[in-house]
Amino acid sequence: MDKDLPQLFSAIDTVLSLHYASSISTPKVYDLCAKATRLVHKRIDSSTLERILAYDASLYRIISNGGSDYDFGVAIPKDTSIARFGSSLPSRRRHFETLVEKGKNESSGPVSLSSLAEVENQSVSPRKASVSPTKASRSKIEKSPTKDMKNNRSRFLFKEKMADVESAKANGLSLLERIRLKEKLQKEASDCNSPQERYASLIHSKMPVVYDVLYELSSTSGPKDSIRNFTSIPLAKVVSIVCDSVQFAVAESEIRDTIKALEHKLPNIQTLERDGVWAVKVFDLDRENDLRLLKQHVS
Repeated sequence: MDKDLPQLFSAIDTVLSLHYASSISTPKVYDLCAKATRLVHKRIDSSTLERILAYDASLYRIISNGGSDYDFGVAIPKDTSIARFGSSLPSRRRHFETLVEKGKNESSGPVSLSSLAEVENQSVSPRKASVSPTKASRSKIEKSPTKDMKNNRSRFLFKEKMADVESAKANGLSLLERIRLKEKLQKEASDCNSPQERYASLIHSKMPVVYDVLYELSSTSGPKDSIRNFTSIPLAKVVSIVCDSVQFAVAESEIRDTIKALEHKLPNIQTLERDGVWAVKVFDLDRENDLRLLKQHVS
């Protein structure tokens, strides 16, 4: 009865990991199950989640905001960071497969989401301004010190490198040499902020998300080619699932470029075209090592 449960569990894990890659909110059970269903083309609903949690109730946290059962959310386990959760997907699946093989839920019996739900208070107490009782307040509007701050990597990089110029003064460089050094650093900072540099950084940031989709699709799409041991996935399907899984807006061209970048970095991912139709050829993947390699390239 539960032979397909590890595959369904893995799909929920993947969708949950993709959600947290682009959002900090707690996803609803219905939304999470609907996306997992589209990922593996097998029905996944709240009863599936209850069957999974019957084996190990600590696999997920069920969150209630005090409303109806339809408002339940699903969160990663306690004391687990988002980064750690993403890297633990293969080991979590192996752990769950072992539980299913041993029939660990037979003694515990069925569970319900309502019995596991914990109330999460999402309200934040507003900060009160401290007012001196001896001084009258002035209706003066002061400029926020953070208003003009930009999360621009090149600005911080430039400031760090300008410290090298100051250090160069102490090292005895002439005025002309210091001017040339300063001009060089300014050019490097400008290059880092070019449109090409920003787009490359954008593509790099999407690599783990697209990789997770390819990893899950390759492991759930049935038997691989018996000779070359690979799975062929239509590119249009990959694009559709990525767009459906992430919370932020993403263009199809960005997904295609991300897949090309993955092909360049990882030998087990290839793209091919036949009669005008593109597909992604995925060989056996080592998720832990692959993501470590991608992180090295991103950093």
